[in-house]
Amino acid sequence: KPDAPVVLGPGLVKLSGGTSSLDRTKGAFSVWGQGADKAGEIGLAAVFAPADFTDVDDAALDRTLKLAGSTGKTLTYWLAGAWERGVTAPGVPEAKNWARQVEDLAARLLVPVKVEFKSK
Repeated sequence: KPDAPVVLGPGLVKLSGGTSSLDRTKGAFSVWGQGADKAGEIGLAAVFAPADFTDVDDAALDRTLKLAGSTGKTLTYWLAGAWERGVTAPGVPEAKNWARQVEDLAARLLVPVKVEFKSK
């Protein structure tokens, strides 16, 4: 049905010992916790336009963002990840700064980019 409302979005798995953060006004959703087996700590994140946010579905294994869309409308969101062993010091991600890093990423991604071509 044209222009029918659609609700969809990314889900982030609930990590063992995880700390999650959701800032609806900044468009940032993150979780930091223990990865599978001996992977160590990992971070997962989703960045979305705050105007598209409607709700969060909190299930047993994951939390899923509900973003409003409609038929024919482009709905954009970004997914990001970090691994404590994948970054060398300084700046190794950890629970206390992962949410802030995701908010900083959202601030950069959610700014419209304008490109102009001018003839000589």
